[in-house]
Amino acid sequence: MANYDIFLLRGHGNGDPGACANGYTEENLAQVILDRVVELLKGKGVKVFTNSKTQNNYVTNCLVGHTFNYKFGYTIHLNSASAAATGTEIFVPINEQYINTETKLCKEIANILGIPTRGVKSRDYNSEATHLRLEKDGSKGTDYYKEIRQSWQNGLSHSIIELCFISNINDVKQLLNNKEKVCRIIANNILVYLEKSTYPMEVQENKVNKPDGTMYYVQVGAFKDKANAIELQKKLIKDGYKAIIK
Repeated sequence: MANYDIFLLRGHGNGDPGACANGYTEENLAQVILDRVVELLKGKGVKVFTNSKTQNNYVTNCLVGHTFNYKFGYTIHLNSASAAATGTEIFVPINEQYINTETKLCKEIANILGIPTRGVKSRDYNSEATHLRLEKDGSKGTDYYKEIRQSWQNGLSHSIIELCFISNINDVKQLLNNKEKVCRIIANNILVYLEKSTYPMEVQENKVNKPDGTMYYVQVGAFKDKANAIELQKKLIKDGYKAIIK
């Protein structure tokens, strides 16, 4: 077992192709995106855990036993419904309050593909109801999707990226024509979250400029245990602040 920064998984696999439509399988398209995003992240020094081609994306099959500096990761999927269904959406843990990072990512992917933003959502296991999410509106519940549910039970915030609809040929064409841009958007989203990039997103400097040029910095917390510092840093970044550990 090993230590990583984050995890990034391909949906389905190991005999499960996922959704199949228009001559493509969800497993194969997700693998193409996954491989390139992992390549980009490793090029920036990020330690990424990913599932092998003989593993599916369920936590009990691949994540348990490893440790993660940032208890956070994504699984890449493609949606499927009617031929007219379209758009990008991301499912987050029902108990997760901080969804700023996922909201930004969902909008950027949809914009590049020229398809609607279906929003950031959670789905409840007991009622099977799906609802749109807002920042800090997390509630108590049990997640419908197994990978999200198992991850949360193991202390990991795991979100599902539904890039587009494999059942919509235009969605698929847009993904194939823009796959490098999509991969870079996902990689940049993660790099900003990990404080490893200056990619221009909404993260704000935690300083105030006075007319005379003086700048005031705000320190939040001091910990003996680095894990506690990392956890607070994660919450601050998701809340829109630039947070560094010294």
